[in-house]
Amino acid sequence: MPDSDPAPAPRPALPRFALCLGVFLTSVALIVLQVTLTRIFSVMIWNHLSFMAITVSLLGFSLAGLVFFLAPVLLRISTPWLLTIGTVGFGLGLVKVGMFIYESQTIEAQLLEAAGGAAFARQAATQYLLWLLLWLVVPFFFAGWTISAAIVKEARDVGKVYASNLIGSGAGCLAVIVGLNTVGAFRTLTIVLILVAASLICYAWRRERKWLTALIGVPALALIGWIVFNIVKLDAIEKHTQLVKPIAVTKKRTDALGRTLVRKWNSFSCVDFYPIVAEQEGFWGLNRRVYDGKIPDNIGVLIDSWALTTVINYTDGLEKDPVFSYVPSSVAYEMFGLSGKAPEVLVIGSGGGIDVLTAKHHGAKHVTAVEINPLIVNGSKRAYPELRGEKLRSQPGFEQWTDQSVYELPGVEVHVAEGRHFVDRSEKRYDMIMIPGVDTATGTEAGSFSFSENYLYTTDAMRAYLDKLEDGGLCYVLRFRPTEDRPSEMLRLAAIAEAALAEQGVAEPWKQIVVYDSNVHVFACLVMKKGGAFTDAELAKCHEKLAALRYSPLFAPDKAPGSPHAKDFHDYLKGDEASRETMLASYPYRVAPVTDDEPFFFNFTHVKDVLHLEDELEKGDTHALYYIGQTVLYYCLAVVAALGVLFVLLPLIRFAFSRQPIHARFRFVGYFLCLGFAYIVVEIMLMQKFVFYLGYPVYAMTVILFSLLTFSGIGSFVSSRVNGRTGATVIFALLLAAQVAMILLFERITAATFDQSFWTRVAVAVAITGPLGLLMGMPFPLGIRVAETCAKPMLPWIWALNGYASVLGSVLAVALAIHVGFSVVLWIAIGTYALAFLLLTSILKSRSSLA
Repeated sequence: MPDSDPAPAPRPALPRFALCLGVFLTSVALIVLQVTLTRIFSVMIWNHLSFMAITVSLLGFSLAGLVFFLAPVLLRISTPWLLTIGTVGFGLGLVKVGMFIYESQTIEAQLLEAAGGAAFARQAATQYLLWLLLWLVVPFFFAGWTISAAIVKEARDVGKVYASNLIGSGAGCLAVIVGLNTVGAFRTLTIVLILVAASLICYAWRRERKWLTALIGVPALALIGWIVFNIVKLDAIEKHTQLVKPIAVTKKRTDALGRTLVRKWNSFSCVDFYPIVAEQEGFWGLNRRVYDGKIPDNIGVLIDSWALTTVINYTDGLEKDPVFSYVPSSVAYEMFGLSGKAPEVLVIGSGGGIDVLTAKHHGAKHVTAVEINPLIVNGSKRAYPELRGEKLRSQPGFEQWTDQSVYELPGVEVHVAEGRHFVDRSEKRYDMIMIPGVDTATGTEAGSFSFSENYLYTTDAMRAYLDKLEDGGLCYVLRFRPTEDRPSEMLRLAAIAEAALAEQGVAEPWKQIVVYDSNVHVFACLVMKKGGAFTDAELAKCHEKLAALRYSPLFAPDKAPGSPHAKDFHDYLKGDEASRETMLASYPYRVAPVTDDEPFFFNFTHVKDVLHLEDELEKGDTHALYYIGQTVLYYCLAVVAALGVLFVLLPLIRFAFSRQPIHARFRFVGYFLCLGFAYIVVEIMLMQKFVFYLGYPVYAMTVILFSLLTFSGIGSFVSSRVNGRTGATVIFALLLAAQVAMILLFERITAATFDQSFWTRVAVAVAITGPLGLLMGMPFPLGIRVAETCAKPMLPWIWALNGYASVLGSVLAVALAIHVGFSVVLWIAIGTYALAFLLLTSILKSRSSLA
């Protein structure tokens, strides 16, 4: 009897296109959820905790792989059902997190009370955070469950599955920007739910038993339709969050009626316009014991529940109001006034226009106002119906409100741009550059701690300001003067100004610097001059004005220090290099100048002190504002390091007692730990380095993540053609060469193209990061295929290891960058990739010898 034809291989229950499309949609939803939660965290919890959304998401994602490793019986479930279970859990977890945020009160009031020593407030805040993080793990765990199951169960085709994951993540970077800019953060959560439901339809798809597809798919379609139909009716959620947000709970930023006039979201901020309670708000440093006149009417503007500015109610001739002679910047204007010249003024961070009117009051012939947030400019121009016309004038306290805007005055032009980026691209020169307390410590920079640096306050920035000043021009900076025992923020600013002047060849920089304290609230100012020392007449005018405003000099070239704080400024600015080094080594805060390579201006604490939160809280809320961020970062680093026991040591112990010993298991562990760590570090550092080049932190995040992830997906897809030690050697050699070339050529390429249009710079950014992403996407699927042939029981754990290393790298990269700079951290990542190559080569060599 002749042999019968061999039976054809059974087709998988889940079609390949449905699997890849489902993984793509899940990945889009995951990234959109991650970034959206950072925005919500930044507004409703605390700016320094916003980055924890990313950390917790990576942790939950990794935990799923560990569960599959510890309970391999779960992998006996068919792929479609595994993916369906994960997706349903993702959706339900998302609903629970959304409801928890919706129903919860803000944590800011509790933290402020904790700063005052209330133990119960600390306990309540801790309990709230623990519950929030616990619920937050759930949707990310099940999202990780879905992706892990797809990769582990389809290991032979891992290149396509992993490519779908990476390309979906890249698409999610674009989708979240569109969502946040068009419908706001809370509505974007509902869009995530739509994506989850759409992916569920993909996983429910069956070639056979189509009734099962309908059983799952029809309710999912109905859910999508219901959400789309109702999404425009979700104003109740926005209104509810206005009631639980910090400005209402603490009663600091609303009037007696608890009103918030209008709330607006965009991709990097949440802005509330509210009726002013404290009339002095926005007129920082104004001493009411000196000026007892009426303060112009204005509306408060709150960015991410922390940073403040005001929209001025402009009436004809308001720029002549005497109040503008009593604000801190008037000192600088009157010193410059001795030149007899009407100044050309640049205001960086113009907010709602107070500093524009101050410039006009002091005779500025032209004012260029730069404001990074278009929502604030639109509010100032009365672009929102709630802020203009009869609708506003019908409310108590707004009967005299006009529809005129400061930004529409003759001789005033406004640009929506990041200030430092604008300065470097500007071809004009100015007589005065004003930086009135611009602050990005609010989490507005893409909602991540890693973006809380500020390129406005570096030695490179100060050199740029000097380059754009006319000879005799002044740069004025207003900053906080925290209430701690020794100066920190203002002393660092003075050190930066001194370093910038010294780098431009000034022999005695201290003769061109003045620092003074407003003695009102916590504000101090620095004035830096270009083109020579302050004259005796200028210094005399300065002291006359300071005395009239009851301000105190912290440093003046012609004055001996009159207080312990002033002595610190005197010792640093007039000291030689050796005495400065000695002072910095023993000083209680890190006040050395910072550069664009390590622009963490607001990080003052030494590592040895950073966990002493209780002691620092006693020094006041303003000081604690910056201290808490570093404390959270290092506590998070300690917790993540401790989790290494769960993700690394316990599985190794299990293998030690297993009946299935795996050859080279330690090398596999090292390989995938290196890959996860190195990839996330390169990703974060590139986002940081491109912030200044592209002009907005949110642009840097979007473009770099999209480029890296999308091209990594393409690299994963084509990696199936790479085999053996020779192929691995070629891939890693190209990867290491590309990374070294990027570091060496980055400054040269970006400097040469800095003046090009935005889209040209985006193309340059993609041209730099795209090839890197293509090569960075290959090592993981390459290692998975090797493990699938000789270490298959490790596959679920490998996914968990890679994710855990990403969690560790995301925190450690920032902690390292604060102390050694971005470039050094990138070299560490390159060294880690080199170690991964050596480990993979060793694995392949040992596998060949066993064969």
